[in-house]
Amino acid sequence: MRSVAAIMPPSAAELPPWGVFLTVGVFLVAVVIVLTRRR
Repeated sequence: MRSVAAIMPPSAAELPPWGVFLTVGVFLVAVVIVLTRRR
């Protein structure tokens, strides 16, 4: 969680709902890419 807080700006708590979904979506896509490359 510390790394996520370091990457996200301090104003992350003030992001609109679509901003939160966008951040989570990008993070999930990155995880999928990493898992796919490992195989």
